Amino acid sequence: MKLKDDLLIWSGKLLSMKIEFISDPQSLSMNEHWFEISNEDHFWFRWRFDAFKKFLKEQKISFKDNLKALDIGGGTGILSSQIEAESNWDTDIADLDINALKNVNLKRGRKLFYNIHDNDQGLQEQYDLILLFDVIEHIKNPSMFIQDAVKHLKPGGKIVINVPALNCFFSPYDKVMGHYRRYSKNSLSKEIRELSFKNPKYHYWGLFLLPFLIVRKIVLSFSKKSEHEIINTGFQPPNSFVNRVFKLLGKIEYFLFRYQIIGTSLLMIAEKKQK
Repeated sequence: MKLKDDLLIWSGKLLSMKIEFISDPQSLSMNEHWFEISNEDHFWFRWRFDAFKKFLKEQKISFKDNLKALDIGGGTGILSSQIEAESNWDTDIADLDINALKNVNLKRGRKLFYNIHDNDQGLQEQYDLILLFDVIEHIKNPSMFIQDAVKHLKPGGKIVINVPALNCFFSPYDKVMGHYRRYSKNSLSKEIRELSFKNPKYHYWGLFLLPFLIVRKIVLSFSKKSEHEIINTGFQPPNSFVNRVFKLLGKIEYFLFRYQIIGTSLLMIAEKKQK
């Protein structure tokens, strides 16, 4: 009851921030420290967005088109903000972490406090694209989650998924972040095998990050750090110079490789079958 009362109070304060409460209040929170150190200038978010843009270009999907996208589990809206800044898309964001949604800054898109399992009729088959970026690794039953996510796609619309890759590198960092698994092409394809998709395409990225992923697993496997320290060690560059170096590596990878057979992350795009 206290949670509901608190959220009702918050909802009144948040009306000016245009958060729409589609679902009932519930308790859900990602690792707040990770949100605190995450921003658009962080090399990983820039690297991920460049990989996403490259993947879209390969699939002949343009930022110039007037498309409508739903960023499910979008947290503080870094991906949505990046898209809004460079495209004509209208990108809505849906999440159940109220503290994350409070920090979303969108000019065009809607901010939805929304559990996709509620299958709101007003949101069904409304979107050209569904974005699930670094979400399904946090979910015990991702196939069911993806199935409900797809209900929000128009027939012929596309779902884009990004996940951490290579389960052999699962480390204490993944555990602290609430990951159940890392993925390969085969394991990700199994999640969508029984769903109404056609023409799935895959794209690894983060090849130059592989040595650091190996080092991260080794270092953290033998440490007794706190959760905050593990997140800082595993994700946060020690200073702005290192962040700039990693951003440069991302740009080099972007221009050097058209196709990668391996990487630290994996993108997938698939089309919803027509009725």
